[in-house]
Amino acid sequence: MDTNPTVVQAKRVKLDEIQCSDRLSNLPDAVLLCILALLPTRDAVATSILSKKWKHLWAFVPYLRLDEFEFHERSEFMDFLERALALRSVSSLKGLTLSCKVLDDASRINSLITRAISCNLQELSLSLFDTAQPYELPASVFRCQTLVEIQLKMSCTLKFPCSICLSSLTILSLESVTFMDDKSTSDLFSCPSLKELLIKKCYWKNLNLVSISAPKLKKLIILDGPARGRAVSNVCRVQIKGVNLKLFVYTGRLLNEYSFFGSSTKNARFYFHHIDDAGLDLVVKHEYNLLNGLSNVHRLAFSDGFLKDLACKGELLDRLPTFPNVTRLSVRRVISLNCRVLQMIFEKSPHLDRISFKRFIGETSSTTPKWSPKEICAAVALICAIRAVNISVCTSLSRRSKKTPSTSSVKGGIKQKDFQEEKPREDSLQELQVLEGYS
Repeated sequence: MDTNPTVVQAKRVKLDEIQCSDRLSNLPDAVLLCILALLPTRDAVATSILSKKWKHLWAFVPYLRLDEFEFHERSEFMDFLERALALRSVSSLKGLTLSCKVLDDASRINSLITRAISCNLQELSLSLFDTAQPYELPASVFRCQTLVEIQLKMSCTLKFPCSICLSSLTILSLESVTFMDDKSTSDLFSCPSLKELLIKKCYWKNLNLVSISAPKLKKLIILDGPARGRAVSNVCRVQIKGVNLKLFVYTGRLLNEYSFFGSSTKNARFYFHHIDDAGLDLVVKHEYNLLNGLSNVHRLAFSDGFLKDLACKGELLDRLPTFPNVTRLSVRRVISLNCRVLQMIFEKSPHLDRISFKRFIGETSSTTPKWSPKEICAAVALICAIRAVNISVCTSLSRRSKKTPSTSSVKGGIKQKDFQEEKPREDSLQELQVLEGYS
C-alpha cells in the first residue's frame, strides 16, 4: 500500500472530483441545462466527454453563442459551427448569437442561419464582418413568424427582401448598417408587434423618405454616427406616424429631418453635436421642427449642443413652441445659465416643477463651470420667481470613474437651502453610461 503523502493527497483530490462530478450528474436535466446555458457553446460541447448522460445533453441547451475569435483557426470555427447546428434538437433552439467574418463564405453562413431559423428561433443576434457589398441575409430571417428579437451589427450595405413579415418581432436593434432603399427599410421599421427600435451608427445616405409606423412602438432610440464630412445634400426625411412613445432618444447631428404625425411621446431626450459649418442652417431648421413635434412631452432632456445651435439663429427663439405638459427638464453640459435659449424654454414651460443640471467633474472649467447653489438659484430666479421649482445639480464624476455620482437639491426655486444627497435614478445613470460610451 502506497503511504507517500503526496500520492495519497492526489488520490483524495481525484476521488473528490469524481464524487463532485457524480453529484452534478445527479441533478435534474433542467438544472444542468441552465448551467450549460451559462457557458460559451464551445465549453458546453466539451462536457459531452464526461459520461453517457452528458454526451448529448448540450444539444438541448436553448441558446447557441458562437464567436470566431475564440478559435485559433477559421476552418476550425466553421466546422464547429456546422457540427453544432447539425446536432441540435430542432425544437430546443431559442436563440443564436453569431460573431464572425464572412469573407468568401457568405452562402455557407447564410445556410447555417437558415438552419437555425427553421428551429423556431426566437432571438437572433448577428455580428458579421468583412462582408460583400451589398450583403443579403436569407429571406427567411425577415419572414420568420417566431422571431421576437433581432440584433444586427454589420458594417455594410444590407439588402432587405421585397417582402418583410415579422409578426412576432418586438425588439429590433441595428448597428453600423447602411440602408439600401426606402420601402424595405420602412417595412422593417413598421412591424405590427415592434415595441423597441434601436438604430445605432447607421447610414441613411441611400434613403429619401422613411416611415416608422409600428403601432405598438414604445421606445425609439437613434444614435447617429459622426457627421463631419457628410454631404448636407444627403438628407433623409423620417416620418414617425401613429405611435405613442414612452421614450424617444436622439444623439448626433440632426442632418436628417424627423417629423411626428399623429404621434406622441412622454419622455424625449436629445443630445446634439454642435459643429459650426455650412450645414448649421439645415441642422437648426431640423431641430426647430423636431421641437414642434415634441411639444406635448412630459419630460424633456437636452445638451448644450442644442443650446449652441439655436443661439446661432436668434430669429427662431420667439417662434419656439410652448411645452404645456413638461414638468421635468434636464440639461446636460450647460456652458452658461444665462443662455437666452434656456431662459425661453423655461418661460414656455408653464408647469415645470423640476430642473436638473448634469455635468462631469474633471472636464475643463471653460466648458463646464462649477456653479454654487447661490449662482444656480440666481440664474433661474428671473424665470421661476413666481413658482416653486426643485433644482438638482448632478455632480457626476468623470467618464472613466467607477464611483457613484451624487446629486444635490435646492427646494423652492430661488432659495438656497435644504441641500441633501440624493441618489440619481438608475435608468438615468445607465443612459449616461450608454451615451458616454457611444460618444
